Parts: sequence; structure tokens; C-alpha cells
Amino acid sequence: MTKRDLLLSISLLYEGEWDKMYNHIKNHIDPPYNSEETAIRAKKFAEKFKRVDFIDITDPCYPQCFKDIGEKPPLFFYYIGNIHLLDNSHKRLAVIGSRNASDYGKAETARLVKELNNDVVIVSGLAKGIDSIGMKAALETNKKVIAILGSSINHCYPEENKDLYEQIISSGGLILSEYPPNSILHADNFRFRNRLIAAACHGLFIGEAYLKSGTKITANYALKQGKNIGCLPYLAYQKSYCNILIRDGANLILDVHDLENLLN
Repeated sequence: MTKRDLLLSISLLYEGEWDKMYNHIKNHIDPPYNSEETAIRAKKFAEKFKRVDFIDITDPCYPQCFKDIGEKPPLFFYYIGNIHLLDNSHKRLAVIGSRNASDYGKAETARLVKELNNDVVIVSGLAKGIDSIGMKAALETNKKVIAILGSSINHCYPEENKDLYEQIISSGGLILSEYPPNSILHADNFRFRNRLIAAACHGLFIGEAYLKSGTKITANYALKQGKNIGCLPYLAYQKSYCNILIRDGANLILDVHDLENLLN
């Protein structure tokens, strides 16, 4: 039984739930299956999900950005596509924001992302709204994209972004999830996923967010990890979370030069 196959079996058993996996390993609980069964399950997994690969925290190729996360680095994750986009040699900008974005937020996010140099990799969560707008703008200008999912690796959520999911893969990008194929979708997974979006980027851009927004979770993770945050400004009466962050010290983003400065 290889360590890789053992961790795969633990991930499949607990459907990628970090705390359960950690307690299993920490408490030296017996493997879920014997050596032969574990090897068979790993082989069946490879045959059934041919384009899905996986990596564990002990692997030499495990991304350094996740090692440096400080809070619950992924013990094991699944991916489709180019894992090397997470290497230190790539500049990565996270683009996130409201699912119910305004025309202004959508247009300005698209404009800014398109004007970035093509060597910048865009990171986001594949949600509708600002996330999707940023990813589509990146793909339209031949930039690479990393989508970090809160759903299982083979389940595009929301379904309306299935074409975008496939386009990210076909263009040489990366799809990543801690949750194995066909695992049950839990709302908490998306909040927990946000720590990886913050970890994967060198700078975080918020295209639009309201005062009660899940974007706050990602922003808080980014602040804890010492990442630069930039926000698009909004009118004072709009009760914008972007404006609150700018007031409290986040970078005001007006043009592509402001956006690129987040990566320094």
C-alpha cells in the first residue's frame, strides 16, 4: 500500500472533509481498507476518472502556496489540468465578488482583467457573477485560469458554468477541489474553499461586494495571509463592502496599473 493510495482511500471515505481526515491520521486509526483493497480502489478510481489526478501534502510537487496557508492546508486534493500554474514562477491574481453583480461591476471587472499582461494567471471560484466575468475575460485574452471549487472535482457548480469549466481545462488551465468525484455538496464547503483562493493568489481583487457578502470570508483569509487587496470603488450610498475595505486600507483600483501593483 503506497502512502498516496492510503490517503486517497481516506479522502474517499470522508468525502474530502478536512477535520475528519485529519483526526483519522492524527489518531493513527487503522486504514479504511487493507492493502489489497486500497490498491484495487485506487486502480478503479484511475480507470473511472481518467482525467482527474490527485496530490497529497507529502508529495514533492505539492504547491508551496498551500503549505504556507497557515490554517488547515489541504491534506489531499484533486485536480484536472496544469498543476504547475500553482508554481512560484507564476503571478496569480484572484478575482472575486458578488454573484448578483451590477452592470458597472461586470463591465469594469472585465475591462481590468482584459488589460492585464497575459502572463498573469487568474484565480477564482467559478461562481456566477464577478467570478465568472473575471474568468471569461481572462480566457478571451488568452490568460490561464485556475478555478477552485467548493463542489466535487467532477461537478461544476453552478451548472450554468459547465461550458466555462470545460473551456478552462481545454485552454491549459486548472480545476481544483478538495472533494472527490460524486461527493455530496455541502454549503460549508464553499466558505472553507475560500482559504485556498486566498492562498493561491499573490493579490486579491474584489470587483463588487455588498455588506453581507461571502466575499468577506475570502478577504479575511487574504488579510491573515498578508496578501494585497484591491477594490473597485462604488457610490457612497450603495453600501458597498468594497468602499469599506478601501476606507480601511485596501488599494483603490481605477486602472490596470493599480491592479498589477497588487502582485508586487
